Amino acid sequence: MHHRVENFIAGILLPHQKKTPDAPYIRTVMAQMGAIESTLQLLSNLE
Repeated sequence: MHHRVENFIAGILLPHQKKTPDAPYIRTVMAQMGAIESTLQLLSNLE
């Protein structure tokens, strides 16, 4: 699942962020996805 989140961020969110870096929507989504990615990384280290 962690790799899916990474791929989603890299493939979809980062290009969108480059086009419209100041959009409130993309800032919110990037913050939420970063939190999800961090949580998944933490959980994978516990296994």
